[in-house]
Amino acid sequence: MTAPNTHLQDAATKLVQAATGYADDTLTEELTGIVKLHASLAIAGAFVPVPGLDLAALAANTWTMYVRINKEAELPFEKNVVKSIATGVVTTLGSNVAGVLAVSTVAKFIPGLGSIGGGMLLAATMYGVTLAAGVVYMRALAGLKAWEDDWRGVSPQDVERAVNDVMQDKQAMKDIIEDGKQYYKANKDSINRQRKQEDHSTSPTPPPPRKKPEEPNPYDEWFK
Repeated sequence: MTAPNTHLQDAATKLVQAATGYADDTLTEELTGIVKLHASLAIAGAFVPVPGLDLAALAANTWTMYVRINKEAELPFEKNVVKSIATGVVTTLGSNVAGVLAVSTVAKFIPGLGSIGGGMLLAATMYGVTLAAGVVYMRALAGLKAWEDDWRGVSPQDVERAVNDVMQDKQAMKDIIEDGKQYYKANKDSINRQRKQEDHSTSPTPPPPRKKPEEPNPYDEWFK
């Protein structure tokens, strides 16, 4: 098993090198951190009780991850373009773990097992697929070789083709997903703590209770 950090570090390093023309360890760490964070957030989607919505949650989380990668690396792609790419990546990577997805979906219908049991089956897979999705996107962007001038000449179709080219190596995709799954199983407690901390930090602070307006004292007029 290869540590997921190895896949991520390699993809992020190549993207940073292509984007900036030099090594930037800080930016590399920021990009790997974004992917690992969203992989941990993806686990919550595994416990969505309605079958099918778990994959929709995975696609939405992947889309947000890509938007954050673009922002961190100062890439100009529109959110709607990235949304389409994220959906395609999740669909393609999901085909590599179709068996697990099918079993977990069936489990959610079983009385006594339900969304908790199905979610436990799916959590590691969600983590692995999200890691792979991050690696795919960064490898694809690094491989476009369009950094000499700027990104104005790069079309959404160019990005989509680059992503599809990376995913042609189906064995590599399976290996990354499997490495991510095994990493999650071995580090489940710490990963879940990270997810809960992020959920707490991003939860909106409830507004203070509104004060009930004081009713006027009818005797105030007597003392004016």
